[in-house]
Amino acid sequence: MDAHVLLDTRIIESVWHGGPESEWVSLIVSQDIRASVSSLSIAEAVRRIPDRRAEIQLMALLSMVEVVELNDEIARRAGGMARGLESDDASLMPNAVVAATALHMDLPVACVDEDFFEAMGCRIASPGL
Repeated sequence: MDAHVLLDTRIIESVWHGGPESEWVSLIVSQDIRASVSSLSIAEAVRRIPDRRAEIQLMALLSMVEVVELNDEIARRAGGMARGLESDDASLMPNAVVAATALHMDLPVACVDEDFFEAMGCRIASPGL
């Protein structure tokens, strides 16, 4: 298990939504990859939990990943990235935090919005690592 990736929030949420993104969850459960998540992604996922079953699934997944705490270096970098987008769209900030976390940790991102993360300078992970 040499591969290590940072999971974007939408990958985490695939635990209860399913879809092609859930392939990442299978790789984590089978211990084929090591995964980390931003503490902000956890907050986003918890906010969107649809029911008790999804909450249990999320807690199980989180027990298998490393949590990267948001620190001042990541926060400053994310703020600069978001400012560089020249958009008032506040929904871009969480993605900027994930991108800054990936760059800080030098990890590829497992994500759905590949264009955004590539534009931020991130490497994109694919399930076939």
